[in-house]
Order: sequence, then structure tokens, then C-alpha cells
Amino acid sequence: HLKVTTELTEDRVANLTIEVTDDEVRPALEKAARQVSNRFAIPGFRKGHAPFAVVQRMVGEEYLLREALEQMAPDLVERAIKEQELEPGDRPELVDVQIKPMRLVVSVPLEPEVVLGDYKAIHIEAPSVEVTDEDVAKALEQLRRRRMVREPVERPAELGDLVTGYLRITVDGEERTADDFEVELAEDRDLFPGMRQALIGKRVGDTVEFETTLPDDFADEELAGKRAVVRAEIRKVEEGILPELNDEFAVLVGDYDNLEALKAETRERLEKEAKDRALSELRRKAIEALVASATIKIPRAVIESEAERLVEEFKREAQERRISLEALLKSEGVSEEEFRKRQLPLAERRLRESLALRAFVKAEGIEVSDEELRARADMTAGRLAGDARALAYVRSPEFRLSIASNLLYSRAMRRLISIVTGEPEEPEPEIPPEAMPAPPVEVVEASEAEDEPGGEKES
Repeated sequence: HLKVTTELTEDRVANLTIEVTDDEVRPALEKAARQVSNRFAIPGFRKGHAPFAVVQRMVGEEYLLREALEQMAPDLVERAIKEQELEPGDRPELVDVQIKPMRLVVSVPLEPEVVLGDYKAIHIEAPSVEVTDEDVAKALEQLRRRRMVREPVERPAELGDLVTGYLRITVDGEERTADDFEVELAEDRDLFPGMRQALIGKRVGDTVEFETTLPDDFADEELAGKRAVVRAEIRKVEEGILPELNDEFAVLVGDYDNLEALKAETRERLEKEAKDRALSELRRKAIEALVASATIKIPRAVIESEAERLVEEFKREAQERRISLEALLKSEGVSEEEFRKRQLPLAERRLRESLALRAFVKAEGIEVSDEELRARADMTAGRLAGDARALAYVRSPEFRLSIASNLLYSRAMRRLISIVTGEPEEPEPEIPPEAMPAPPVEVVEASEAEDEPGGEKES
């Protein structure tokens, strides 16, 4: 056994001091000497055949010790971790080295530690979901507006009209012009302060001029936030003609039998959207409460590795959109180093949520059986007949991992929501695997999906 001293820190890092005896160093020294003899020409000896003592006199003992240490270090660290029965959560880091006597100090980030709190004492009020007649009326009005047609008018411009014309903006003596600007005279928005008020009541051929302060988010960044003189010449005023809300409109927008059928479907859609939003918010609050009630210790190195994974994920997504990360960061005025730092809080939050959910899955005995995974894979494979590449993926460990994680997340969230609201657990929906949404956090690891498909997916 190695002589190892272990110091455990509060944030789940094991600092190992490994002392190496002369008996363990000697074979590595002799191997290092042979390698040096092979690399260098030593007078009087063929390459690789110079005696140890001669090689040591030529390059020095410290040189050989460093060569030996370079060869021994990986094995020494691995042995020390195994003998101390540690579970690394990330790559060990060599912190300090002493050559003679040989001593290594290694920092080993350990697997995060999670101790769940009394999550059964958590209570969150289930949000009420209500869709009013006014909500339905607003949705139908939006449908009408999407099918609105514009027609020129000779009267003065009114609220709701579309005004087209020539626009000139003067800031500090410099002009910006637009030949065919369009502005809708909407009650809830303005092109910039004072524009709507200046145009209402004006006719085709009229010219308006006024002073204003351009908004901070103005399209031309050089002008944003500055005082400006605005001049507009009106060339066209159009009113919006909305279709009448009747049975004909219902047939037009979706082949409904009549207006009542359209209203019923609109209410049903709004109720589903409201329930989905409420459920999403309830899930967020439940996970936050679960994490807040738990004691979770994560080594800094593990958080940094997760942040790096997020950066690489962002890069891949940018490449898929044919945008370089550098261009995106430049547009945001952020350096890559700063961008990486900004990922740390997100990485830590995701890790905490993932770890808390895994511990919850284990505590509640939530499982996914091998039979379920096979059945879901077979269901998907049946839809992909003839697509050899897709079929190969369906039979892969990656697909198994995806399905297991989806199922565990879904089951864990239904159980957690039932506990925190005090309401009966919702039955599991019959959802095809490919239609299941990816969970926002991992609740199963690849090794677990491959090695223990019928057991608890927990690390």
C-alpha cells in the first residue's frame, strides 16, 4: 500500500499527499535510465546499453527522478484514489511535487453529495386555471386582426389606421431619411414618443414636424437616446377592415361548422395553454423547493466542467445555425472568457436540480424497467421500418438513455407535484417516446441506462 494522507474539504475535494518509498521509485528510475540511454549517445556504450550509474552521472539524479515521476504519477494517483476508496467527480489535479524524497499532492474533486431535506413537508398551492369569456373574445379578435385587409381612405387618420409616407429624422444637424415608412397608429405602441399623436387627425398630403427624444432601443444605435427633429409627409392613410365574426368567418379560419364551434375550440385551446403554463410554473417552484430543502455539496471543478459543457453545447447550436460563437459574442460585446464565467451560475443551478431530482428518484423508489425501455424502443422502431440508420439509433444505448431519462423525469415530477400540492398523483400519459419532451435536467446517467436498465436510475 502507498502511504497516503487524505484531507477532505467542506466543498467535497480530497487533497491527497502521496509519499513514495525508495523501493517503489527504484524500478521507475532504472526504466527512465534505459530510456535516456536510448535517446542520447553515451560515449563507450551502444544506445540503450549504458549502465544506470553512468546514465545518472551524465544527466543527474534529479533529471532521472523527474523522468521517473512523470511515468509513475498517473498510476500512483489511480492507486491512491482506489486505496482511499474515493469516487472522483472530475479529473484529479496535481497540485505540488517534491522530487526527493518523492511526494505528490493531488486534488481530487469528489462526487457531489446530496442530503435531501424533509421534502414531504413542502406545500405549494396548486394554481387555479380559469379562462373567461373576455379571454375567448380577445383570442377571436386576434384571429380577426390576422385576416384584416387595408383600404385607402380620404378622411383624417384615426387610431388603428396605417400611415405611409416620407420620414426625415434630424439629430445634431445630421439627417436620416426613409422614403416609404409605415406606422400603425396603435393604442399600445408608438414608433417613437409623439409620433402617433402627431399623425392622428392628419390627411394625405399633410406634413407634421415635432421634437422628441429617441428611445434607448432605437434601431440606429448612434441616434438612440438623443433629441431629434422628426418630419413626416403623409402619402397614404389606410383603415383596417375586419371580417365579421360569424359562421362564415368560422369556416374561413378553420373549417368549423359554425361560430359556436370556433368559440368552443378557442376556449379549449386557451384552457390547455393556461394549464400547461400553470403546470410549468408549478414544476419550477417544486424543483426550487426540493433543492432549497436539500444540502448539496458540489466541488468547484465539477461546476466548471458543467459550465464548459454548456459552452460547447452553445457552440454546436451556433454552428448548426451557421453562426460563429465569436460573431455572437462580438455582437453582445462580451469576451469568450466573460461568457464562460457567465455560465457558472447556470451550470451550478442545473447541477443542483439534477442532483436533487436523482436523490428524490432514489428516495421514492421510482424506476424504469428493462421491459418498458424495450417496449418503447420497439414502438419507435415500428414507425421507422426501412430507415436503417434511424433503426440503429433506436437500438443504441443513447436512445435507451434518452427514454429512461424522459420517463424518470416525468414520473419524478408527477410524484413531486403530488407531494407538494397534496393532490392525487396524475396517471402516466400514453406518450410515444419520440413525442416526449426532453427533461430540462438529467436524472439518469449513461452508465446506469446501459448497465442497470431495470434498476433505480440513480448515482
